[in-house]
Amino acid sequence: MDPYRVWLGEVMSQQTTLKVVVPRYRVFLNRLKDVKALAHCPEEELRRLWSGLGYYARARNLKKGAAYIVEELAGQFPSSHEQWRRVPGVGPYTAAAVSSICNREPVACVDGNVIRVISRLASRCKDVWTTSGQEAIRGLAQALVETTARPGDANQALMELGQTACQKSSPTCPSCPLQESCAAFESGVVEQCPPPRPRPQSTPVDLTVVVFLRWDGAAVAIGRREGRFLRALPGFALHEKFPFGGAPSKLVRYRRAAGSFRHTITRHRITASCILGELTPHAKKAGEPELTASLGLERVQWIPVEDIASSLGSSLDTKAWRHCLGAFAELHKR
Repeated sequence: MDPYRVWLGEVMSQQTTLKVVVPRYRVFLNRLKDVKALAHCPEEELRRLWSGLGYYARARNLKKGAAYIVEELAGQFPSSHEQWRRVPGVGPYTAAAVSSICNREPVACVDGNVIRVISRLASRCKDVWTTSGQEAIRGLAQALVETTARPGDANQALMELGQTACQKSSPTCPSCPLQESCAAFESGVVEQCPPPRPRPQSTPVDLTVVVFLRWDGAAVAIGRREGRFLRALPGFALHEKFPFGGAPSKLVRYRRAAGSFRHTITRHRITASCILGELTPHAKKAGEPELTASLGLERVQWIPVEDIASSLGSSLDTKAWRHCLGAFAELHKR
């Protein structure tokens, strides 16, 4: 098996459905055929190739990992789980998946599907989500994988079982090939295993998203934002404090509210209000540091309006742009 293709497929498939992944995977491979091509891919092109898959941090981590393999390992892929874990951006699950498939290393892949399967086989209806409970689940999965000469297939079979017969609700136990070995089935507690995962307490956050138009209305500013949210992704200016509260800037003015929407980032429940902003004529003569400070963005790019939807780095920005379209049209009827 080609480690590059397996690694790419595993990362793309995390948090994204296969229906979405398959066509993007083909396009990605057609352009970036090997790890060297990925390592040297410009960020703008990488973002375009990843468009539609979400969670763009995965693409950035892939590129970091590719650069490490090319520069530090002379283009040679790691030959063990331990070596894969040293690759930037590669976590224990991905390392186990790639090494078990490509190197036939007996190391278990443990995701949500596998946790569910193992907890039911062992009838663990309590103490699954604690540190000791997770260690126990991992140990049981490891013991299963070590019994076969094809650990990659064993890992994939456990994950497939969790996606099909051993689903969270309404599992189809009669069609499960492990029914006779399932302690939860024998005890009649299948749907109680595993217990619900404790949810972290969520934090409400109010954000203002400012979409800045160029003075001619033909382009929109995106860049690296300040603050604590989505700093690594190019997009619109984000403010946790209402931007009108400070001293007025001679370079920008705020023109029109464009509605609001809800969005979630990890444990943060965000209420985002959208505002259209516009550069004043004074901005034409401003230096870059002064202009970027007024916009609340770094490394500003002016993207043509017709191209902006395909240039955004997060779903929050995409939602904001959709909300701004009507206000943008009204503002530029003049």
